[in-house]
Amino acid sequence: MENIKGLDSPAKLEEALHELQVHQIELEFQNEELQHIQEALNATKNRYQELFKNAPVGYCSLNEKGQILEANLTTLALLDQTEESLVNTAITNYIFSEDQDTYYFCRQKVIAQLDSTQTCDLRLLKKDQSIFWAKLTLATSFNNASQTVFRLVIQDISEQKKSEEQLKLAASFFSAAGEGIMITDAQNNILKVNPSFTTITGYQAEEVIGQNPKILSSSENCQSFYEQLWNRLEKEGSWKGEIINRRKNGELIEVIMHITTIVNHVNEVQRYIALYSDNSLVKQRELQLKNLAHFDPLTGLPNRTLLADRINQAMILTQRTFNPMVLAFLDLDGFKEINDNYGHDQGDLLLVTLSKTMQKVLREGDTLARIGGDEFVILMPNLKHINDAVPLIKRLLETVALPIQIKKVKINVTASIGLTQFPQEITVDADQLMRQADQAMYQAKIAGKNRFEFFNLQLNDNLKAHYEYLDQISNGLNMGEFELYYQPKVEMRTGNLIGAEALIRWQHPDKGLLSPLTFLPQIEEHPLSITLGEWVIHQALKQLETWKTKNIAIAISVNISAHHLMQSNFAERLAEILAEHPSVNPADLQIEILETSQIEDLKHTTNMINLCNKLGVSFALDDFGTGYSSLTYLKKLPIHQIKIDQSFVKEMLYNINDLSILEAIISLAEAFQHEVLAEGVETIEQGNILLQLGCELAQGYAISKPLPASDFPNWLSNWQPPQEWINSELQTHDEVSLLFAKVEYQAWASSITAFLKGDYPYVPKLNQDECRFGKLINSIEHKQHQLQYPQNQAQWVDIKALHQKSHILAAELVSLNEQNNTLLLAQKLVAFKKLSKELLAKIAQL
Repeated sequence: MENIKGLDSPAKLEEALHELQVHQIELEFQNEELQHIQEALNATKNRYQELFKNAPVGYCSLNEKGQILEANLTTLALLDQTEESLVNTAITNYIFSEDQDTYYFCRQKVIAQLDSTQTCDLRLLKKDQSIFWAKLTLATSFNNASQTVFRLVIQDISEQKKSEEQLKLAASFFSAAGEGIMITDAQNNILKVNPSFTTITGYQAEEVIGQNPKILSSSENCQSFYEQLWNRLEKEGSWKGEIINRRKNGELIEVIMHITTIVNHVNEVQRYIALYSDNSLVKQRELQLKNLAHFDPLTGLPNRTLLADRINQAMILTQRTFNPMVLAFLDLDGFKEINDNYGHDQGDLLLVTLSKTMQKVLREGDTLARIGGDEFVILMPNLKHINDAVPLIKRLLETVALPIQIKKVKINVTASIGLTQFPQEITVDADQLMRQADQAMYQAKIAGKNRFEFFNLQLNDNLKAHYEYLDQISNGLNMGEFELYYQPKVEMRTGNLIGAEALIRWQHPDKGLLSPLTFLPQIEEHPLSITLGEWVIHQALKQLETWKTKNIAIAISVNISAHHLMQSNFAERLAEILAEHPSVNPADLQIEILETSQIEDLKHTTNMINLCNKLGVSFALDDFGTGYSSLTYLKKLPIHQIKIDQSFVKEMLYNINDLSILEAIISLAEAFQHEVLAEGVETIEQGNILLQLGCELAQGYAISKPLPASDFPNWLSNWQPPQEWINSELQTHDEVSLLFAKVEYQAWASSITAFLKGDYPYVPKLNQDECRFGKLINSIEHKQHQLQYPQNQAQWVDIKALHQKSHILAAELVSLNEQNNTLLLAQKLVAFKKLSKELLAKIAQL
């Protein structure tokens, strides 16, 4: 009442009202400020919620039991879950079983050290149970009810883990790589090298780190070579080529080097990486095989390979000088009868003698080549006139017709020669010239032998017959007269069937079953060869379909001519044919191509094979080591397999040259990392020696003859490899030397017998230390190799004694032969053969 009373005057009442209005205004300002604060708080909370929900890493909260209370969108995406399926489930449900302990220990550390943050790497599971790597960051906090809450951050580190694995793999490759690796900085100072670098160069890592790679250089590479190398590096960022370096011990070494430039984001050079491959072994094998492949081992004359090169060079010379050239094909008349009557050794001696006498007739720039058997080719380039060749050819005929005395036998032989010329009115290549000369030679034989004939295009009856034969082949193909036979290809040691070669046969209505040699040469470079080649591919794919239904899963190889392969649409047509047989895996088809000079365009051929490889089809180089063999094909063509020609396999047990070629081819295939398969394996012993030399794959009559498709399943069910092949082991270097010595001893023993019969003109070596086997025995004694054969010491003593006796007995035989003591000679010869047989049996027991 007193307060009210104090307001009884109007002035005081007005003052009180004013104060109330002021307070009201202040309260309104305060309410407005509180409202702004609340709005700001709500906005901050919304932003936090927005950040939480949409953060690029996973966030979630767990209660003390490890159950998920909330999770953001990234967590849901990482685990491929919805919020409803995730909330209130245990986090351990999403941790890979093998990583549960990792999470448990991480959680225990957080509990033990409050206010700490712990991390661990482990694998999480998505909804479909797929796994990804994650980094978990775990910390604790408290909620409004003062309860412990775990805050979990999840980061996907799968790419990081993948990078780490790649780094580990790179480090492993660096250390274990067979190639030498050298890393330098931008100033070309060596930073790091791998163990293979040390093996190749002889330098330890500590000797070269910090040095310039110039310490490896040799005077063999000129300054311009290095300038071109660096120019290529600067322009293209890499360089690859052959370079001659110097080892630590001063020895020169040829290496294949591949240098790559490593740059940063602004294209500044950071590192150089160089890869080294020791090319010495490959070069050595190349040289060895090149020498074997270019000259005939019997006569020493150029073979078909070298001849082809010289023909091409002569054709180029003719086009430049306009001086014609003549190509002559010479075939001995009746040489088969000489072999039949006097033996192959006598026939070989005749060929050697004739080669020497024919060479004396020719001019200095002419080439006399032996291309097989009793067939020779004479190349006469740079003639002033075609007729200038006639006197030379007449002298050749006269020289060949002269009687030849070989030991006690006088042999008479003649020759038929076919001639062709270059240039001609029509365009011809080297192969066509060879065929023309061959046809002209047959005309000479038909005309009576011991004569020569020029090829006459207009009057050549053979051409007419040739085209008639082409019509027969075409009609036969349309009438279904052709079929494929299949020869198995096996892994000799295990007996596993690895494939079959499809071999075409012609069921001729009049002549019966014909082999491909009777008709395929007739269609070379003719469009019919392409038609027939595609038919073979189709039939092989159909057979694969049929065998697949019978659970016979193998690959089939088909032979394709070089002319067919050189077609610009070959890969395209192959793809179309494969598409017509969708159930066949293209990897089950292999294409075999012959080494031939027809593969002229290596770039085109390589590109075509690469296109076919992309389809899944692999390639094999057939009849390797014969004909137009070229190491260039081996180096540049992307082939999978080398097939050794059967001619080397056939004579390898008796011919040291064939055995040497075999070993060289197998080693070369290994150097180029190609499969190698031997053709024409006809005996168990041939297969055994191939296995000992390192050739595991083979085909031939020792395994199976070519079979009709209907007979193949029955053969497969009964096939077992010989026990000798199963037990065969790869030979060491010393054991290979023993094998070579054994073959040469057999040849020596045969030459002794041939000499005594008058079939061999020279006295074979009688000194036991001069033969390969004698040298091997001396080497064994010198190097004490008996430590390698402790179980065979007694046999070696016996073998040495038998070897000495055989040479002593051989010398006695030669002496008795000079004395014409035929009775004692015959007795001693029987003893010599028995001794040789005993010695070879002892060798076989080692």
